Amino acid sequence: MDKNYPIKQLQVYANDVPVFGSKGIAVQGKMSLNKELSFPLSNGINEIKITATNAKGQESIPEKFEIQYTAEWDKPDLYVIGIGVSNYQ
Repeated sequence: MDKNYPIKQLQVYANDVPVFGSKGIAVQGKMSLNKELSFPLSNGINEIKITATNAKGQESIPEKFEIQYTAEWDKPDLYVIGIGVSNYQ
């Protein structure tokens, strides 16, 4: 939270990949923000980083935490195509 300048942009990274694109989420004229976000996670441990940029373009120190996600999934189908030659010259 910046006491002098309002928040301009919120950026969320999951495993060092920007979740909401390179520009993040636009936030106009708010001195503080309480927002619920939903985005897909990879199976296993995910490192989440959140930064805020103020109206002057200064980016905050990232807030970091890890989330363990275990996806429930069905075993995928496996298809095999075999081709053989019995008499090659």
